Amino acid sequence: MTYAVVGTGGVGALCAAALSRGGADVACLTTPRHVEPLTANGLVIETGQGDYEAPVKIATANAHDIGPVNAVIVAVKLYQLDDVIASLSPLLTPETLIVSLLNGIEAPSRLAEAYPSAHVVPGITTMVSTLIEPGRARSLGPVPGLQLADHALDGTGSEQIARLVDSFDSSLIRAFATSDIDHLLWRKFALITTFGGVCALADAPIGAVRENPGTRALIDRSLAEARSVATAAGVNLSEDDIEGIVSALMAMDPDSTTSLQRDIAQGKRGELDGLNGRLVERAHALGIDVAFHETVCAVLDLRLARSASALVD
Repeated sequence: MTYAVVGTGGVGALCAAALSRGGADVACLTTPRHVEPLTANGLVIETGQGDYEAPVKIATANAHDIGPVNAVIVAVKLYQLDDVIASLSPLLTPETLIVSLLNGIEAPSRLAEAYPSAHVVPGITTMVSTLIEPGRARSLGPVPGLQLADHALDGTGSEQIARLVDSFDSSLIRAFATSDIDHLLWRKFALITTFGGVCALADAPIGAVRENPGTRALIDRSLAEARSVATAAGVNLSEDDIEGIVSALMAMDPDSTTSLQRDIAQGKRGELDGLNGRLVERAHALGIDVAFHETVCAVLDLRLARSASALVD
């Protein structure tokens, strides 16, 4: 099997390495600064069990260099999706799967606006994987998880999905197919909008946030708002779901920060619009009060603007 991984940040690098070590031919469609390191050295994934090396068949910034593949794994930031959508055509055949591993809840439908929904497969990752440098990523905590819908967006199943799930080296990623992907997407959406929103608003790591009574209460408020929006959108986040999210936040390394915090420090827009901003948009359309997430968007929008301005100056 031949797969193309689009984006070689923390998630993309780990997925590409797991597929390569599972025996697949892996091509990486990436940004120019990643091409030479990947071509020369392949991928290295640092884990608590040691380093895993994995070759890539080709690394390039031009999809035409890769050509048609069995599946495309899209693992980029939300703000990069429009550019990626425009670049995918050379990778596709009438049978190629397009797997979305982006944060948030909108990427699969946006991909299906450009390509047949029978080929678009939503997925989520449960991992803490950080890019150290081009070609080298660090996977923290337990073995990461990857869950793909067992059906495409049009509802049809596919043996290709099962083959893709089986292609990942389980020592690097534990992959599964699920019939419950909408629920899982919203569950993760609630988690990351809360983790990112509260920690970025407080400008503090998760340990300090959960130890302070005031910011700890914001976690509950954020999750309550996200749950209300999910319910109005037809997705039931149960008490067990909310308790599971809280448990996950409580179990994180106390020094953990979010990509949104790091983006603010670097003057980058990050995924604020596609995460907390999208939650607010959905809430307004559904008539749901989300005052906390509105505050997150307003304050962080100002901080992002000031950070970008300071870097320019």
